[in-house]
Amino acid sequence: MPAIEMMKDSQIGDFIIRPSSQGPEYLTVTWNFFKGVIVHIKVRCEQKGMNSINMTYRIEDKDNRSYNSLEEII
Repeated sequence: MPAIEMMKDSQIGDFIIRPSSQGPEYLTVTWNFFKGVIVHIKVRCEQKGMNSINMTYRIEDKDNRSYNSLEEII
């Protein structure tokens, strides 16, 4: 089921985090931003350091900000 269809009956502020079609290093956050406005946010997952399990999450937009967790993005 497409994410927009899943979100059509959701509350404002609800979101889905799902794999992206961009590749395995990407996630998509589909967010019910406002009544009738659903936003898709492309997030790139990057490993911190060579042997680290810690990840950095980067929203690829004009500011190209990075976050230490998905919770920070939400």
